[in-house]
Amino acid sequence: MGVKKISDEMKYKTQIADMDGNLKTVFGKTKEELQKIIDEAPIISVDYKNSLIKFDLPKNAINHDKTRYKIPTGVFIGEGKYRSQIYSLHSKSNLNTSIKYFANGAGGGDKILYDSIKEIVNE
Repeated sequence: MGVKKISDEMKYKTQIADMDGNLKTVFGKTKEELQKIIDEAPIISVDYKNSLIKFDLPKNAINHDKTRYKIPTGVFIGEGKYRSQIYSLHSKSNLNTSIKYFANGAGGGDKILYDSIKEIVNE
């Protein structure tokens, strides 16, 4: 399964369900365009509230914010009071998103994300 690049023109997205209750993401240039698609979508009696609200974190994971969670890697940088653990950062909603890494004491803390642990260690 690949990741599709969406054009800059497609600024909005929504999810709609088919008759079987399967969700699909639809993209549009305007909100009005998507509203028309929503209005034409079949009405089904499936309640998605529970799956949207609840997210089970993997073992050893820690909530980072509403959309992401972090997992300690067991790798540290620095020494003494400047020692900091490196964390991997994951998306809660898109499992295909690439994993990023950060350490609270590395540069800008969790504001600077790296593609690998090696990038942090060699900083």
